Amino acid sequence: MSIDFISYLPKKEQERMERLFHGCPQDVLDSLEVIKVPKGKSIIRSGTPCLYIYIILRGRAQGMEMHLEEKVYIFRSFTSGRILGELECFLDQPLYSATIQAVTLCTLARIPINLWRSWIRQDSGILYSRAQNIIGELTRQLKDGRQYLFLSCYDRMILFLLELFQTDDSPDGFVLKKTRPELAELLGFCIKTVNRTISQLQEDGLLSVRQGKIRLSPKQAKQMQEYCDQHFLSENAFPIKAPSGSRPRGQSPSG
Repeated sequence: MSIDFISYLPKKEQERMERLFHGCPQDVLDSLEVIKVPKGKSIIRSGTPCLYIYIILRGRAQGMEMHLEEKVYIFRSFTSGRILGELECFLDQPLYSATIQAVTLCTLARIPINLWRSWIRQDSGILYSRAQNIIGELTRQLKDGRQYLFLSCYDRMILFLLELFQTDDSPDGFVLKKTRPELAELLGFCIKTVNRTISQLQEDGLLSVRQGKIRLSPKQAKQMQEYCDQHFLSENAFPIKAPSGSRPRGQSPSG
């Protein structure tokens, strides 16, 4: 296969991918396959053998970790141009360390990990470029994780509910099945604060509560996304920071 696969990418990513694959050995290109993964299906599953490097060409995916009591934590969003499985490749890990799930229908290029590893070891320019990319990504993740600790319950709940909504298949909206104590534990706040935040979000029109269950309509999810776009500067699952002049709690996104 030639590098024609990059035509699946958005224009802004095509040039970067052309630079990456310039001089790529033919055996690596010949091994490359373009595949599709349906929404909700795993691209990579934690604990399974590292067989491929994946490049997201179209669509969006998210990183997920399973913690105690089978609780799922969503820690990262991935979009077009992102390469998955590189860290395990660099560390010679035999198993994937996290699960990556398709949030939308994803088109991906996949390359056997042994051929990818052989290529980057033989090409010092590519090795330096990919190592620099991984170090930068790990640094951003560390920064995001630290700053997530300082987010209010209001912001954490918006991020949490929005991510869950985006993986839900119901056309009429999303219903949170977790109890208030479970939600409090996941968000890292006491139940009293969580209940107060739910009331505030309901007052702001960002969610509904019926029969004790939190419900999120497509319209409310869109409002949450607009809030995130306005207040969070990072494209990742966790925000980098809120811009100066961000709205006080209790003021609706529209005003």
